[in-house]
Amino acid sequence: MNACLKAPANAATSPLLVVEVLGHDESWSRIETKIAEYHAFGVDCVWVADPHTCTVRIYPRGAEPGLLAVDAALDGGMLLPGFHCQVAELFATR
Repeated sequence: MNACLKAPANAATSPLLVVEVLGHDESWSRIETKIAEYHAFGVDCVWVADPHTCTVRIYPRGAEPGLLAVDAALDGGMLLPGFHCQVAELFATR
């Protein structure tokens, strides 16, 4: 496991949700490694926003990943109650 992802000695729990944004110089293989590390650490779900395709990939721990297109809605569900937005809003330029 990446040293940056090790829990601090005083950490009682891991985060429920981690959000990653795919950078210009970041590969999908590196993101997939990070997702596996997050899940091993106990993170319930990872969202990966890809500005190149204007999509969000949802990686729930222990389940199949999902893909939300630009015209879909992103909902926080039980992990982030009350959060709801269109994927397009995440990539809108002002």
